[in-house]
Amino acid sequence: MKIIEDSILHPDLFHWNSQITPQELEKWLKIKNIKVDKELFDFWCQTGGGDLFESETIHGPWGNKELVEDLESVNKYYWQKGMPKNYLLIHEGIANTVIEMNTFQYIVTNEEFIEIVYKYSTFSEWYEKYLRFFFQERYNLI
Repeated sequence: MKIIEDSILHPDLFHWNSQITPQELEKWLKIKNIKVDKELFDFWCQTGGGDLFESETIHGPWGNKELVEDLESVNKYYWQKGMPKNYLLIHEGIANTVIEMNTFQYIVTNEEFIEIVYKYSTFSEWYEKYLRFFFQERYNLI
């Protein structure tokens, strides 16, 4: 995954939470009734989510609850505010990104989760064509 490669080449820009074993993550997702694709699952196992590019957060299962950066707290908050229940908010920063849990599409939305700004088929495509593209010049990502 390009996001992992970038974090190795630019460790000062990526601050991951911590690795999660596949067994722990699988159990947690099942208990919480959350469905994600294999690529996001693998990403969370490797990183646990975290902060990147000084302004972006990719939420993970064990993010900081005090900062509402954990997947469960942040999604409970937005579901209560009307975000569709089939959306799982995974990213906040320059925009909101959700994974649609039935199709596993990555959707960049407006703040109210009504307008679809961009759609991507995979986590890698979302990172490379959206998030990385936005920051590549500023941080000299080659």
